Amino acid sequence: MKMKRNLAVLTMMAFAIGLMTFTSCKKDDTTSPDITLTGGTLYLNLATTYVEPGFTANDDEDGDITVDVAVTSDVNTTQVGMYTVTYTVADKAGNETTVTRDVYVKTAKLAGNYSVIDTVTGANAQIYAYDVTVDSSAAVDVWWKTIIIHNFGGYGTPVIVKASIDGGVITIPSQVPSGMPAGYEGTISGSGTYDGANKVLKTFNYTATYDAGGSDQGKAHFTRL
Repeated sequence: MKMKRNLAVLTMMAFAIGLMTFTSCKKDDTTSPDITLTGGTLYLNLATTYVEPGFTANDDEDGDITVDVAVTSDVNTTQVGMYTVTYTVADKAGNETTVTRDVYVKTAKLAGNYSVIDTVTGANAQIYAYDVTVDSSAAVDVWWKTIIIHNFGGYGTPVIVKASIDGGVITIPSQVPSGMPAGYEGTISGSGTYDGANKVLKTFNYTATYDAGGSDQGKAHFTRL
């Protein structure tokens, strides 16, 4: 009887040791889940609604965890700019994954024909009325945030000024426009405003500095035709 009891004890100990060994051999979950985005970078027009293209999340241990993905976004479609949508998910072991999607809100809807009333002070002080045509740029690196204004300042149709929009700010970097009439050659720089919700340019404050001497300061008010 005593030998049977000892045998039973030994059997239980062996089972316990085997269980401990099996448990200790199990690997920890250190693999992060995967997030797959539907589509990639998005380009949106002003005043459109951002619609999430979709995503899925899977984990090697937990399976489909798409419902656990947290999505945050700074997209503002009333302002031209580059924005980011961030997707984050963690599995039950705490392994976390984050991926992002770039979203560009572009200038295209600001293009068109505008009438301008331009109050100029300086060498050629006067109130000028003229029309301009606005295009969005085709330049590959900055096309989504650049506009091109034909007949800027009322200097003539061949005169083209480029402006860049970032957020709520329009910047006219210092430039030497081609096609300026004789005696008006020089540099133009300034800034502007727009109404992104209504997709229209509003105002430009600029300075034209002439190679022949003197300068003008203009305050131009744009109205879409």
